Amino acid sequence: MSTAEYINMVENCIVKEERVKAIEKKYKTILEPVVKQIISFADMIDFFDEERRALSYSEIYNPEKNLGFDFIKEGLLPFVDLYDNSYAVFIVETKEWGRFNTSDGILYKKRKSMEEVL
Repeated sequence: MSTAEYINMVENCIVKEERVKAIEKKYKTILEPVVKQIISFADMIDFFDEERRALSYSEIYNPEKNLGFDFIKEGLLPFVDLYDNSYAVFIVETKEWGRFNTSDGILYKKRKSMEEVL
């Protein structure tokens, strides 16, 4: 699937409130509508475009165990694996999007929308 197809599918999915509430409780925040849709859409791992893999709900919910990095402590919600230890993330505190590299701890390419980060 392409990035545009992934975004379209996310934007048109039905929000799964139970999942959203579990993530909001973990991150101690109220999430933006599109983040709620990403969490709801994450039934399985989806590959799209080159070098991108949408994370499953399990990976999003428990990133330390599944991805080997404590995104929750950093206030980052991962949603796409960009490979080479980089992830597209939602920055909980500022309500922005960005890319984060777990090897060097650098947050880069901060943007206002998910599309701009992907």
